[in-house]
Amino acid sequence: MVYQPAEHILWDAWFVEVDGIHHAYYLQAPKGLADPEQRHTMAEVGHAVSRDLVTWEERGTAFSQGRPGSFDDGSVWSGSVAVHDGLAHFFYTGISRAHGYTLQRIGHAVSDDLDRFVRVTTEPILDADPAWYETTGGPDGNLHWRDPIRSSSTGGSTSTSPPAPTAVPGTSAARSRWPRATTGGTGSSIPRSPNSGTSG
Repeated sequence: MVYQPAEHILWDAWFVEVDGIHHAYYLQAPKGLADPEQRHTMAEVGHAVSRDLVTWEERGTAFSQGRPGSFDDGSVWSGSVAVHDGLAHFFYTGISRAHGYTLQRIGHAVSDDLDRFVRVTTEPILDADPAWYETTGGPDGNLHWRDPIRSSSTGGSTSTSPPAPTAVPGTSAARSRWPRATTGGTGSSIPRSPNSGTSG
């Protein structure tokens, strides 16, 4: 049986199996959009579960866009879920409205039930270093964030490798900021990722 959410279109899925239950996470947007490409500017993460990969139970929205002004207030794109010490970690792509839905940065959220994820921090934990990556789209209008890519003088993209750290001290292909747990506005503690330090 092909799984299809009742009220959403879906694309880009990733899976994790815990205690014999398969969890499918996927990008979703409302059905009936006038332009199907609009889905990219309103994507959030849906969730369904199955014991046999044939019969699926829809669990609703597991994760949505961030608050206005945040790095992920425009859309939430594909990611992955990993379970460690009883806590599910969701690493996802966040897109902001302020950057015209072009700048992709990585966020981190956690869940203790695999149904709903809570941000560990309101800041990205990883962003593309503009020394090696097109961060807001190249001359062709496309955004590349895979192997280091720079635009060639002819307008196309060519793959280049960053020099060894000895050649350019302190340079890396990406800057990482592993977060500390934060406290929500309601006073409730947001779960802390392993080895993340104290709240604040």
